[in-house]
Amino acid sequence: MALNSINTNASAMTALSNLMATQNDLATTQNVISTGKKINSAKDNGAVWSIANTMSGKVTALDSVTDSLNRAQSTIDVAMSAGQQVSDLLTQMKAKALAASDTSLDTASRTDRDDYFGNPTELFSIDQPHTQLDVLAESHVRVEPRPERVSRDSLSHEDVRKLLENPSLDEARDAVQFLFDSPLTKFTGDIAAYGIVSFPPGRPLLAGAIELMNRIHKDFRYDTTVTDATTPVDRVYEIRAGVCQDLAHAGIAAMRSIGLPARYVSGYLLTQPPPGQQRMLGADASHAWFSVWAPPFGWVDLDPTNNVLVGDTHVTACWGRDYGDVAPVAGIILGGHDHVVDVGVDVIPV
Repeated sequence: MALNSINTNASAMTALSNLMATQNDLATTQNVISTGKKINSAKDNGAVWSIANTMSGKVTALDSVTDSLNRAQSTIDVAMSAGQQVSDLLTQMKAKALAASDTSLDTASRTDRDDYFGNPTELFSIDQPHTQLDVLAESHVRVEPRPERVSRDSLSHEDVRKLLENPSLDEARDAVQFLFDSPLTKFTGDIAAYGIVSFPPGRPLLAGAIELMNRIHKDFRYDTTVTDATTPVDRVYEIRAGVCQDLAHAGIAAMRSIGLPARYVSGYLLTQPPPGQQRMLGADASHAWFSVWAPPFGWVDLDPTNNVLVGDTHVTACWGRDYGDVAPVAGIILGGHDHVVDVGVDVIPV
């Protein structure tokens, strides 16, 4: 069989030539695609021009999409940060709401008991953050008209001292503790010289105590601007002024300075509006006075602020040696800053 080479086969040569031309075109197109758009003349391949334009448009569009995505990501980041803050705030609000609805204050954090002097007290603690504390005390009480007492029928002040030197009765033993100084009624001045004026020899104790009340009412000016809850009785005697608490301390110190028992009484006073005006809510007052032990009548309360024996317009809340024993609200506040106390009292006959 005769063999022919490719050099002698015309058809094969033509096919090979066409294949080589196609390879050259592909190489040129690949080079254009790889190096970017490059048009020298109209004779260049139109397909290459179309591909380059298309790719350029797509690249531009891709850049725009990338910018939009970047802006969207920034917006999402801001939104997520704000959302986290809102979430934290809602968590705090939820915690406060749960704390406000916590019933533990009605159980484990409250305790009722009687203090040393037999006054009913309530202790409570609050361990949740708060910005306002409301303490509401409401009582229904029955008051009796002041009993008729003839002051000259009480024992003399000398006989009362003798009873207290060696007390045999429970009432007398209880009265002994009110002979001694207490933090707000201890004194260094000559208060005894003021007190003894009302107790000449042989005078019934109650008669002398009533005169002492009259003198304090006359000699001491009622002034809400010159003292506070911690003013010592020496200062009250020096300025001869103060509020009901101070006038009560003045009477107590005068009695104790001459060896006679006296105690501090805290309570409320029913006040009357001016003629023709309606009674205002919250206009009644917390009040204080002092009490003396005047056998056979027992403890007798005297109000030097109003210069009266205590009657059915007075409501007794508690008693002790001085104001420090019977403050309506006492305790410790931790944290916070300045605070303001607002007090309102209503005594309503029913």
